[in-house]
Amino acid sequence: MVAVFLKDSQTWTDFSEHLEVQATMCRELLNDFRVNELIREELQGDDPDSTNGINALSRKIDQFEKRCEKEIQLLERKTKEMIELVQFQFTEFCAR
Repeated sequence: MVAVFLKDSQTWTDFSEHLEVQATMCRELLNDFRVNELIREELQGDDPDSTNGINALSRKIDQFEKRCEKEIQLLERKTKEMIELVQFQFTEFCAR
């Protein structure tokens, strides 16, 4: 049973790594929008305040990443607690 929880623990680590990669890719794309004049002009159009949309999207990416990180941390903590519980129960069983 502990092996199942250890596998789950590895899954949460993998999720965390994938999240970091995806968030980095999103930020790089946003940076391309900011620094590439042609893309910026296309996005901006006649509205000089359109960069606010890019900034809002940047904040959304940050919020999404933080929310996912919290969820992954919760899963990691719950998995650790389950491993400790199983180990405790096994130790109690063997002590009898």
